[in-house]
Amino acid sequence: MLDLSTKSLTIEYRDARFDSANPSNNPSYALGEAGNNWLKAIITNTKDVTDSITLTLDANLAAESGAFFSSVAFNLAKEASIDSACIVTSAPSECLSLSYTYNPNKINMANGIDGFDLRLNFPLAENERLDFSGSTVSFILTGNKLDFRSFYDYIDIGGVKIFSAARLQGYGGEDEGGGSSTVYSAPGPLPILAVVAAFRASRRLRHRLASGQLASAHLASGRPPAHRTV
Repeated sequence: MLDLSTKSLTIEYRDARFDSANPSNNPSYALGEAGNNWLKAIITNTKDVTDSITLTLDANLAAESGAFFSSVAFNLAKEASIDSACIVTSAPSECLSLSYTYNPNKINMANGIDGFDLRLNFPLAENERLDFSGSTVSFILTGNKLDFRSFYDYIDIGGVKIFSAARLQGYGGEDEGGGSSTVYSAPGPLPILAVVAAFRASRRLRHRLASGQLASAHLASGRPPAHRTV
């Protein structure tokens, strides 16, 4: 995950929480065939710029699902802060301003995952959503005492260390377009192999909460995905 030799941090989002009262929330409907996670984030220091990082997102979503990411959130080291965020375009040296929320320990990503410091907010309109087809999307973030190691921090949710989370929406299943979930990165074995068939929601994976049913799933290595019910 953290590679000091290349000065980079890689985060893989292969865990998910969703309200299983609606079967369409199961994010297996949205998982693509290119890998074993819904999303990968690579964070490096921005070349020749102090207190700046480049964040590259690589999504693995089934094209026919209609799924899209509406936001991604991170925890930051205590000494780091954010001043600006922009999305890199195809034009040379152009970076367009991006909406973000910086509110330490207060950002809620739904499904019981709460307490992040930073959230990048992506467009929701269908013709303005991030386009991951055939390529990655990159962002430049600047701030104070900020480098790639600043993002190697986590929040603790019920004993699970969560480094980052993203809101996944718009996929279908039984109710096309109505699904939503929170995918996130938590420690686990590598390499990781997705076994989607075993990831389907089942009654054994559901635990009734006061606010409804919340299911968790994890894409594990070399065996049917292990599941955590919360």
